[in-house]
Amino acid sequence: MAIEVQFHIHPEYLLVKMCGEWTTPAMRQSLDEIKTEADQQGFKYLIFDMCELSRPDSEMTRFWSGEYAAQVLPPPFKIAAFADPKLVNKFGEDTAVNRGAILKVFSEEQEALRWLMEEPNT
Repeated sequence: MAIEVQFHIHPEYLLVKMCGEWTTPAMRQSLDEIKTEADQQGFKYLIFDMCELSRPDSEMTRFWSGEYAAQVLPPPFKIAAFADPKLVNKFGEDTAVNRGAILKVFSEEQEALRWLMEEPNT
């Protein structure tokens, strides 16, 4: 099963709503779609709503997802994500950040948005 990706354009950022089963192939495909849309629309600030995404099929899926996010969406992209607090463990975030991405995961949308819009990219 794939991850369904919906895009919502805001003046300063692109909101990406992700729904479905979180597997490594599905996340890779979604990140490719997100990169294409962000480039076409001219956005470097992205916020991922992962509240309707399933628990990843394995902990390694978090690792491979973070690794691929860093590869596909390197700086100047800045990515904030938010998900159900029970699903947030920072493994994918740490993997992406250790590979150069500007990415942070939150359990609340407002915290994610606040971090995304602060300057400089921290």
